[in-house]
Amino acid sequence: CKLNYGDGIQYIEDRYDIYYLDGSNDPLETEAQFNKVIGFGKKDIHILVDDFIIKGATLDLEKYPFTVYNIEKGLGVLHYGE
Repeated sequence: CKLNYGDGIQYIEDRYDIYYLDGSNDPLETEAQFNKVIGFGKKDIHILVDDFIIKGATLDLEKYPFTVYNIEKGLGVLHYGE
């Protein structure tokens, strides 16, 4: 097991099809992580955001139509791409 310390954004890579964003409760931090994932330009990925009611507050829901499930403070799920 390898432990990594620091801001999670530095560990987000373009080699995945599923991303689970669960950082601090700062919506701007979550937005930066989200934008990094979207910036890879990949098609057909899933992005999950924990505590979406708090962390997803600054995401553009018209452009990125997350489905929010009533789990804790909401689990936002977005199928992006095809």
